[in-house]
Amino acid sequence: MPCITVADWDKSTDEITRRLAGFTVARAKKDDGSIGIFLIEGSAVPVDSGSILVGGGAFPNIVSEVALTSLATHFRTRGLAVQQDNFEVHVTTPAAQFSAGTVELRTGLAMRVRFPPGEQKSSLRLLMARWEVKSDFNSNLDNPDLLSICTGKPVLYRPQNASRHEGDVPPHFVGRYLGHVISAPSGNLKVSCRDRVERTVPAKDLRLEATPATVSDYERATQNPQRTTRSVWHKVQELSYVLTTSGRRNASVLRDRMDAIRRFLGQQSSQALLLPSPSFADVKLSLGLVPTSAEIATNV
Repeated sequence: MPCITVADWDKSTDEITRRLAGFTVARAKKDDGSIGIFLIEGSAVPVDSGSILVGGGAFPNIVSEVALTSLATHFRTRGLAVQQDNFEVHVTTPAAQFSAGTVELRTGLAMRVRFPPGEQKSSLRLLMARWEVKSDFNSNLDNPDLLSICTGKPVLYRPQNASRHEGDVPPHFVGRYLGHVISAPSGNLKVSCRDRVERTVPAKDLRLEATPATVSDYERATQNPQRTTRSVWHKVQELSYVLTTSGRRNASVLRDRMDAIRRFLGQQSSQALLLPSPSFADVKLSLGLVPTSAEIATNV
């Protein structure tokens, strides 16, 4: 794999921020103590990068990152919403037949790749998939209903044109939690950011984080006395399989979530999913869809 080697972890962070922001990367410590920045996916590889053998027991965590990125790329090509952080890939699609003003519910999976037990790290990984229901506001704070409840609440930095980022908010905050709203004068909001800096940010570039408390406040502020639909909270419990559609406790919640995970990954009858690697045409990943059973030993 293409790799750029730097002296230490701090220098690798600087290198990623300065030159490699357009790449999907993973880092690993090499035998000599230096840090290798492995370029998994991105644009043209820098001319000063080298090449290092990965796999077969070498840099097993990088193999896991390639697998995770392959999953993310596969679902993006299917038109699904994908968010990838340092630990998991979140893949979601809008919940059908649900409407609650500017609140949107999405269902899907949170996935991470783990090492298997024993001596199989060179060729096998375990996919840990968790069914999840996410809520989000589909409008930024230039929406008057949302602006009216935003003081004191957490916000995400989502500029309308992220590719043309402007202002004094660091670009690594784009799409992420920024901080809490201190005050909301017309057009601009004062935000206490998580890097301990107070900034004035246009309302059109901020979005409320859809925490249960914030969604509840939004529902109260916009409630129609004639409304007969159930609350967002109730719908989240239903989509999470905690409650049935009739509002009763679901006795088969774990089985229903397992079935939902398998349906989301592929057809119910499929035993495996074959994924191409995003950057390596000759690499294929086979994802088995049969759940792995685990037993707890009581005599250890």
